[in-house]
This record gives sequence, structure tokens and C-alpha cells, in this order.
Amino acid sequence: MLCIDELDASLHPTLTATLVDMFKDPDLNTRGAQIVFTTHDTALLDNSPVQLLDAGEVWMTEKSSFGASELFSLADFPSNRKGTNKQRRYSPEPSVPFPRWTSPASAGISQIRRRRGEMTPPRRRRRAQLSERRTVLLVTNGRVTENDYLQQLRQRTDRSRISVKVKVIDGDPLTVIKELSGPRANLDDYREVWIVIDHDGRDRHDFLAACRRLSSRQTVVHGVVSVPCFEVWLNAHYASVKNYRTRRMLRLITWS
Repeated sequence: MLCIDELDASLHPTLTATLVDMFKDPDLNTRGAQIVFTTHDTALLDNSPVQLLDAGEVWMTEKSSFGASELFSLADFPSNRKGTNKQRRYSPEPSVPFPRWTSPASAGISQIRRRRGEMTPPRRRRRAQLSERRTVLLVTNGRVTENDYLQQLRQRTDRSRISVKVKVIDGDPLTVIKELSGPRANLDDYREVWIVIDHDGRDRHDFLAACRRLSSRQTVVHGVVSVPCFEVWLNAHYASVKNYRTRRMLRLITWS
């Protein structure tokens, strides 16, 4: 997985679109590599000559009245049919200037979204928001460190907006996939499923491909691979770590 902040910062828009298209071309991207990036280039939303990004692959951010960034999917907008020119619907009309900001916390983006009409998510009553909150399933085969971390993450989540469940499945990554493929997994009950496993110096492309196959119209399944393992990633938040490639090398770390 390649993560890039502001992909368009030093690239021509045509090169930016070409790079994204290379990742989406199965003939070039034979191993299913993924790219996650932020950008201000709305041209990537254009559907001419072809639609480059699906609605579920585009997420937008907006500052709330409290100054916090909120994340929402382009798939949440109504009338988001295939072939719709999303760039034209996103951008304000040429005759409508960007409004002035009344304060750093009240960005003009909200006002622009209101003027866009269809591009603004429908307002829901409070009861509807509670019943339609986002449902997320976090899955791991790590019964100790990963489970403890994900349980703490669940407890810190805003439960009025997101419902999070943590599930531990023993076994190797493909065993986890097999268990989630069964009828008792009920993945359709969740909007997102995140499966966290360790790299441990092994090829995990089969695991990532299996995660993509598990996805459906109701549920998006994401595979997360910790390199070399979850413990190193967690420890890196508190101290410098070396380039450990296997769990055996990790044993040299002095845990505090």
C-alpha cells in the first residue's frame, strides 16, 4: 500500500490521473497494490473520457463548527448514478464566488455545499441519525496486543455516530478469511470490515486479494497488514525502532 499526502502537489493533473489509473489497471497492477492519497485536484472526479474513481473510493473532509475534520463518502450523496459528472457537481457555479469565512472554525465549504443542492447529504432527524449510524467490524487474529488496542479504540469511538465491534479469530490470515466467508459471519450487518494481521516476513498478497473478494455492495472489506508486526507499529509511537523484518528480530526490543 502506497500512502501519499497531496498527490497533486508536484504533478501535472494529467500525470496524477495517469498514476491513479496505473494502480486500477489489473494488467499493470498484477499484485493488487493499493494507493491511498489526499488531493485538491477535483479533475480526478471527472468521468471523461472514462470514470477514474468510483463513488465509494472518494472520501471528502470538512471542518465542523467545532474545528474538527469530518470524513464522508461520495457514495453518501443522493442521485449518484454511474456516469454522472462528479467534478461538475462538486465545484460551485462560476458565478458563485467562494464565500468569506466568518471564523476559522466555520469554513465556507459548508455554504458552498448548501448551494450545490444535490451534492449536499440530506438532513436527517436525530432519531434517523441514531438508527443509521455507521457500523464497523474490526477483526484480528492477535488475541493479546491487537485485541487490547482495538478494544480501547472501540471505547473511544463516538457511539452515537459509529457502532464498532471487535472480533478475534484464531489462525493464520487465510483461516480468518475463511471464517468470515461463512454464513454465520453476517458481514452484511456492517458497512465496513477491517481485518488486521501481521506481515511476519511473508507474502500477504493472497490475503489482500481475498479481502477484496469478500467485499459486497453493502460491505467494504479492508485488509490491514502490519509490517513486520503490530507490536513494532505500536512501539514506534513511543520510541525509535529499527527496520525489523521478522518477529524473531523483534525479540531484541527492550520493552518498557
